[in-house]
Amino acid sequence: MGVARVAADELGQPDRAGWEPVDLAQVARDVLDARVSDGIRVDATLEPAVVHGDPRLLASLVANLVDNALRHNSGPHVPLAEISRLFQPFQRRPAGQVDGHGLGLAIVRTIATAHRATLSATARTEGGLTVAVAFGPCHRPMT
Repeated sequence: MGVARVAADELGQPDRAGWEPVDLAQVARDVLDARVSDGIRVDATLEPAVVHGDPRLLASLVANLVDNALRHNSGPHVPLAEISRLFQPFQRRPAGQVDGHGLGLAIVRTIATAHRATLSATARTEGGLTVAVAFGPCHRPMT
């Protein structure tokens, strides 16, 4: 599914024909396993979490969250007023910025919206953000 189709979905014109049950725990395992080859190890306890969605988009959502956490989780404190701005395209923290184009969290927001998931972010006192994406129960949408 291309960006245009995701954007159309976000604007209320869904095309969910290719959606299927996806276990987010398995998606997360696959993303984390891919990072091991990059010399990074993350220990995680994952329970099955099946949602109805596009497997490639959900893999992109998880990969962007993991990559963003690896890059910025121990970064500087994020003021409350800046949090929502970071979910817009091409927005980055000005101080101490590492590589990236400021698209990761915008991609996460767009995919979460397309899947009717709730996205929230809170600043951590030690720096960085805690980002949560909450999906509804897995069910086939009525067409």
